[in-house]
Amino acid sequence: MKKLFVLLAMLICSGLVFAQDVASTFEYDEEYEEMLEYGEYEDVIEDISTHEQPYSAVDNYYMGIAHFALEDFDAASEYLAKTVEMLPEFLEARDTLAGVYYYAGKKTEAEAELKKCIEIDPKYTRAYFLLEGLYEADNRYDECLSLLKKMSSFTTGVDLEEVYYYMALIYIQKEDYDNAELAAARAVGVNDGRFQTMTALVYALYLQKKYGEAKPFEHLVKSIWRNSDDMQIAFQQDFYMDSFVYKGFKVDVYETLSEADMPYCYWCAEVYDENKVSVRSINLESNEEIREKGKAYVISSENYAESCREISDIEFAALPSYEDFIKIVKDGIDGQINYVKSEKIEYSDNPFYGLDFEDEDEDSDDETESEPETSDGNFVIER
Repeated sequence: MKKLFVLLAMLICSGLVFAQDVASTFEYDEEYEEMLEYGEYEDVIEDISTHEQPYSAVDNYYMGIAHFALEDFDAASEYLAKTVEMLPEFLEARDTLAGVYYYAGKKTEAEAELKKCIEIDPKYTRAYFLLEGLYEADNRYDECLSLLKKMSSFTTGVDLEEVYYYMALIYIQKEDYDNAELAAARAVGVNDGRFQTMTALVYALYLQKKYGEAKPFEHLVKSIWRNSDDMQIAFQQDFYMDSFVYKGFKVDVYETLSEADMPYCYWCAEVYDENKVSVRSINLESNEEIREKGKAYVISSENYAESCREISDIEFAALPSYEDFIKIVKDGIDGQINYVKSEKIEYSDNPFYGLDFEDEDEDSDDETESEPETSDGNFVIER
């Protein structure tokens, strides 16, 4: 889920400032903007400290921004509050002050400042998005939807797409998958070329077991990823498809985008225990070895407790149906998969770096050499 106040902090700390529609007497300082952009927060503070006091609204604002970036929330709120006092309709100072309050644990004050922004300008979209993020963090989903529905009446373009996208995510949290699908479809209708909205639609369809309807959108997700110049999209490694609970275990299923790594996992089912700890993944995998045998995929699993990747005897000549894969995932949770080979994994930034292959078919002259790990089908995930 999105963390809108984290986004706000990133925007502030990188010096990216948004102009506002409400007229004010505030004039941005280009030099300080550039210094903020390069992370020179202490230099901003040192420079303004040489100015004559009482500080101007500009000085107070940039002192507040710099202290916020340095996580000195008391000082940041003091300077930004003075800016707001001097320029009550300077909405960017108000919503930034709300962000400071939020990080300082003063959620009531943060909410009040954002509501004041909306009172001053009923179409100030940034305050709506931030307030919706505050509500979402507290699981106040009905209030989120109320804000988003109000926004849908006056926003257009990218903002409207974002409204429907966030609406879809909230409906998913509420497990109202019909409305999640509708909201995601509306987001796609506003702009059908966005990666995030297309993946939200795929997710909503899978949650309703509408696998056939999701397929065309899955292909579009991959096409967008493959052809995008947006580095945020290019660095995406996968996208979520499904989520369900089976015998007390939470399972999240995602599809891999890049085939660059070998072994290449097409579908991955991440299994979490009752403490929300990831204990195992069960994967539909392709690798050079099985391709040489004329096969296309094999079922593998990463056993995190044992730091090893286990290979099963389940192979496919072609892509199986998603329903068949999910049945295998449930069999894995039940301990009904027979693992015939294991590979030690040294976890690092590269998930497949450091594989130490052990094959039960390999002969060894050392009788004391440990046998490869196998399973008799009675594997049970440790809680």
